[in-house]
Amino acid sequence: MFKQIKNFFTEDTGANRRKAPRVDARGEASVIIDNKTYRMKNWSTEGILVGPYNGGLIAKQRSRVTVKLKDDKFDIDFDVDVLVMRVNDDGLACRFFLLHPSHKKQIVEYLEYYKGN
Repeated sequence: MFKQIKNFFTEDTGANRRKAPRVDARGEASVIIDNKTYRMKNWSTEGILVGPYNGGLIAKQRSRVTVKLKDDKFDIDFDVDVLVMRVNDDGLACRFFLLHPSHKKQIVEYLEYYKGN
């Protein structure tokens, strides 16, 4: 019982909280944050991971970013508000905040196309 209570009050910052599957970004995949361009490592309909990251954002901070992805099949470019979940050696992990349905549809099509590849 103590373990259950401890788990309830302990924040899980790992992959166990992920609800949406992530897919590695391919082609020219970048995120522009504060006028600096960073490589997008992976993403899902829930958020993005960029890295390496050496900017000034911190966990629990909101920001507006530009997502750009271009390869042979996709040409995706949109602005979105994000909530920073963590900043560590892996990079900057952000959750989308009020993702527009048309942008979510683009991400879903991308994920379905590259899932398992």
